[in-house]
Amino acid sequence: MTKRLFIIHGWNFDPKMHWYPWIKKEFEKKGFKVEVPVMPNTSKPEINAWVSHLKKIVGELNEDTYFIGHSIGCQTIMRFLEKENYNGKIGKVIFVAGWFKLGNLEDEEVKEIANPWINTPINFNKVKEKISNLTVFLSSNEPYNYIEENKMTFEEKLKAKVIILDNKGHFTEEDGVNKLPEVLKEINNNLVIMKTILVDAVDAFVIEGEGSFKIFKEMHDLLEKFSNRKIILTGANDEQFKKFGLDKMPYEVYTLKHNPEKTDPKYFEIMLKHFGLSKDNVIYFEHNSQAVKSAESIGIKSYHYDPKKKDLKALKEFLDENSS
Repeated sequence: MTKRLFIIHGWNFDPKMHWYPWIKKEFEKKGFKVEVPVMPNTSKPEINAWVSHLKKIVGELNEDTYFIGHSIGCQTIMRFLEKENYNGKIGKVIFVAGWFKLGNLEDEEVKEIANPWINTPINFNKVKEKISNLTVFLSSNEPYNYIEENKMTFEEKLKAKVIILDNKGHFTEEDGVNKLPEVLKEINNNLVIMKTILVDAVDAFVIEGEGSFKIFKEMHDLLEKFSNRKIILTGANDEQFKKFGLDKMPYEVYTLKHNPEKTDPKYFEIMLKHFGLSKDNVIYFEHNSQAVKSAESIGIKSYHYDPKKKDLKALKEFLDENSS
């Protein structure tokens, strides 16, 4: 099953701010389906509205559900989890600039908005029983104070690992924080990195039958057993794209419209750059032996799939051995 990551932004922020776009892209490279939802009435956040919206976005929880929260986004995740009727453990949870107490608030209006979040109790046991692993990042110069108090609450109530970074403020653009490699590293430490599977299109994933083209169901079923990100590679032009039904695929589809062909290593160099991938975090299967050699020439681990034999057992062995 595909790993899902939900990044919940902070008060008066939006998905395009701070480090959210950077970390979204980084985890998409690793095969995650990443969502950074726009939370409602972000200038005047209310507990019920934010929790209800998050519930609608997330749907059912499972072990492949991950969260990253920023500031009030951390509170939202906790308050969402305490209400959920789920008996298992979700994936890794990261909180950035999380808080229970706030100081140094600008004015009475801000205090009035913050008060329900500060004063409405959280059932920590209900939260803790659903979290397999929680890491909290705080800053040594947090402008809203209570660093030690918040650290202690996270550690005592949620058994969190708390890391205090130097001079990150509230982890915003204004604090010079546009990337958070520390968060990336923390999740990587608890994660088996799944390589992106590059899938040959026509004569592999797409086959001809009764005068039309269709998805090879048995191959699709096999690929669905792997939670890795999949990208279908083709050289099809616009006319061929529709002819082969590539506009109706269950995965991302990439084409350079025969310029160059997959038999040219430049195809794969351009493709990797387009997706921000490296040769070491992808694997590839392809029916054209020359295209296989082309991919291998730049270091992509590749498998020659024979469309006549349709040996899915051998393909499965290749994927099992190389997909992580």
